[in-house]
Amino acid sequence: MLIKQRTVLHTILISTVLVSVIYFASEFYLTDIIVGFETIDVHHYIEHTISAVNAEIEALDTFNQDWASWDDTYDFVADRNEEYIKSNLVDETFRHTRINVMVFYNSSGSIVFAKAFDVNKDREVEVPAFFRELAPNDPLLSHNSADSRQVGVLMLPDGPLLYSSRPILRSDKTGPIRGTLIMGKYIDPFLLGKLSERVGVPISIYRPNDTALPKEEREALASLSQQNTLVKPLSSSRVAGYALLSDYRGNPALLLKIEIPRNFYAIGMQLKDRFTLVIILLIILTATVVYALLDLTIVSKLTFITNSVRAVMQSRDMSKRIPVVKGSDELTHLSEQINQMLDEIESLHKKMIEEEREHSRKLEEKVKERTAELEKRLRQLEEFKEFAITREKEVMELRKKVKELEGGG
Repeated sequence: MLIKQRTVLHTILISTVLVSVIYFASEFYLTDIIVGFETIDVHHYIEHTISAVNAEIEALDTFNQDWASWDDTYDFVADRNEEYIKSNLVDETFRHTRINVMVFYNSSGSIVFAKAFDVNKDREVEVPAFFRELAPNDPLLSHNSADSRQVGVLMLPDGPLLYSSRPILRSDKTGPIRGTLIMGKYIDPFLLGKLSERVGVPISIYRPNDTALPKEEREALASLSQQNTLVKPLSSSRVAGYALLSDYRGNPALLLKIEIPRNFYAIGMQLKDRFTLVIILLIILTATVVYALLDLTIVSKLTFITNSVRAVMQSRDMSKRIPVVKGSDELTHLSEQINQMLDEIESLHKKMIEEEREHSRKLEEKVKERTAELEKRLRQLEEFKEFAITREKEVMELRKKVKELEGGG
């Protein structure tokens, strides 16, 4: 594989890895941060809702304290005078204060007077049995000091009730304590709307022991058994916050729910997506620039050197050289070294040719010397041959003469 191809492949591979890392990091890490901030925001609304409920309880308690620490009330639980009832416990009092229940107890825990009023229907109703069944030693009726109080929320058959229990004292808050005054205010649609307006988000309420409780609220209630508040996304556009309020006995009394649009989440996710997109584009741009720089400073020069060397090899001309790459980097030095190498190759080639010529000349001289020597010996052989033939002829003549002599004798 060519270096240029490898460079492209490695650039794409590194860019892909970086984009994947950035994507998954933003998808999980940044999403968790956004959800965390959303949870904090919803918790703020939940705490604000609880504070609004507590503010209503405190307002009720303040009103109850004014009535409980009053000479007229102090005298009323002792003599049960009708004038007190006609002057103070009329329907208009309940309409004006939107209080639904008032129960006066004496020091023995017996009811002196009790009245319940449905403000929405504008009529007197039966006092909840809960108040009639309180034992004398019940915490709601057990006050041992002038500052003693019991406040909170109760879940009654008619709905959740905010209550305040105060000891009955003289106007100067001295005793002895003559009994207990309990006031209650139902969380009706009017009060719920008032709380929602104060908090700035819609508030819903549920009975924790309701068998028809919706599934989402049942699941929230199960989680709230281990914590005081809960944030639970309902969809990509809505999120709910829950809080569980207990009564003075520690039993679940009221499940509060707020539901708000996931504006913070939506904005956060948009910013996350834009941030991720910008980072990805920066990675791609950086990879492109890096590749272009690598191609300009390294790959293109290497390609140029390779093609130049190939051209020299194909020409078979030892005098040719490659153009020196411009610059002062290693590739420039490489092209210079290649030319130096080609110079040495050319020099060695010339030297080899000269040595080959010298060797041929010497070999030719040796051949000539050997040829002359062989010719000389050949001539000597010819002379010897002629001498041998002559000698043979002489011998044959001599033998012939010997035979002739022998034949004549």
